[in-house]
Amino acid sequence: MRKIIIISSDRTGHGHTSIATALVEQFERYPDVQVEVVQGFRLISQTAQKASGLYGPMTRYSRDLWKLTFELSQPSARVLNELMSTAIHDNFMKLLTEQHPDMILTVHSMFAGSVINILEDYGLNIPHVTLIADMIDLHATWCEPRSSLLLCPTPEAARVCRIKGCDPARMLVCGFPTRRQFCDAARKFNRGDAPGKPLRFLIMSGGEGSGSLKKYALALLENFDCEVRVICGRNEKLHAMLMQTLKPRFGARAQILGFVKDVERHMIECDMIIARGSPNSLMEAVVCNIPIICVGALPGQEEHNPTIMVRHNLGVVCDSPRELPDVVRRLLADDAAGWKRLRDGQLKYRDLDIAAHIVDELCARLKPLDYVVPPFKLKNPLMDYVETKRQLRTEHKQKRYRRAHHDDVSKN
Repeated sequence: MRKIIIISSDRTGHGHTSIATALVEQFERYPDVQVEVVQGFRLISQTAQKASGLYGPMTRYSRDLWKLTFELSQPSARVLNELMSTAIHDNFMKLLTEQHPDMILTVHSMFAGSVINILEDYGLNIPHVTLIADMIDLHATWCEPRSSLLLCPTPEAARVCRIKGCDPARMLVCGFPTRRQFCDAARKFNRGDAPGKPLRFLIMSGGEGSGSLKKYALALLENFDCEVRVICGRNEKLHAMLMQTLKPRFGARAQILGFVKDVERHMIECDMIIARGSPNSLMEAVVCNIPIICVGALPGQEEHNPTIMVRHNLGVVCDSPRELPDVVRRLLADDAAGWKRLRDGQLKYRDLDIAAHIVDELCARLKPLDYVVPPFKLKNPLMDYVETKRQLRTEHKQKRYRRAHHDDVSKN
């Protein structure tokens, strides 16, 4: 039995989890390969895992701060890797001892160079593969020249890696892996020669549900005979606000949804999607062959994703809700010539078997290893202290609950 560990993150947007899931689904074709998905920030501590959830609020409410953090940390990739190596050291070494993997695959940049540092420190020759989860605006921690294999989702990402000193011989342009549910749905669906009547629009902004969704919905509902579906993601406040403001006025024409598990169905049933430049959402839309209107991107890591959409005839860009009606009218003009151009561009660009190809490549390289994890000393007393305090607080709360429950029972 061969074993591979995938290091992901389920609280810093939905993209990392989606990529990991797409790969795990394809590993099922290899019964002799065991796959373990590990949450990277949990290797630091449970507290760090919870803290990583601040990604959502920060990208919703502090976009300028996020951009500043992204840009200022670019020259400090080596320092970040060293800090992260120390932070994850103890639990990562325990993981190696317990799991004894034959390969490590990273789908989050913070666990590329940091993991390789630890492997080098202990002389462990375990192949390490980095699968980049961004399209073009790569943080320096993605561009890890020591990776055994660097999987690049786009030619643009590969070019950035070459500029940052990565060896092309260790790089593979693989495309963006998409979950089976999207690919299976796409295989059964033909977009057709024209958008529907009435028009059906899908508005979404990534798993965190950030962006000015209400303004874009109003721009469509007030200017077209159409139906609009809005996917708010995990943003419960946004969902509640749209239910209170759009639903009473537009009724069945406005469908307000939270975090949904069947996004592919909505993409296939609608004629156009209005979306932020989230790479995962954009590539899922391309797979489902729904023309894209890009309405902004997260500063820093998504900044030039809309440019890629335009360059490859996958989508168009809209700079504000005020411009949206004109953008839609241009796509529909001349017997929907613009809409058809995007439809055809997506069909040419997409590959429904990317995840399968990636897994085939990894399994071809995956060999059983014979190694011993050497003894190691704990390096992270601070995280041990934080985790111990957290456990003590939890135990204290449980004791208070049991005591209160016992008192209630005694009174009765």
